[in-house]
Amino acid sequence: METQIDILNQLANYKKRQVVINCYDAEDSMIWRDGFYFEFIRITEGVLRFEKEGETIYRLSLIDLPNRKVKDDFSDYYSLYNHLFNICIYFPH
Repeated sequence: METQIDILNQLANYKKRQVVINCYDAEDSMIWRDGFYFEFIRITEGVLRFEKEGETIYRLSLIDLPNRKVKDDFSDYYSLYNHLFNICIYFPH
């Protein structure tokens, strides 16, 4: 089983890819979805940042989403969550 740190290290290894981010509420209803291309992921000061062309194009607070797990629904599928929200991060092939 991966630790919380292992999961962040795995996420930081993704580069020059497309990502799809889905947000679900506590009842597992989708609230929003976003998808984009990024160059790399940086994790600093409790924030996961997707960066492209030297700019942060998307950020997620790791402080607000303290729980993390690798999901087995698909490969390259992760979940960052708390008691109110579940943010699913998927890297399509």
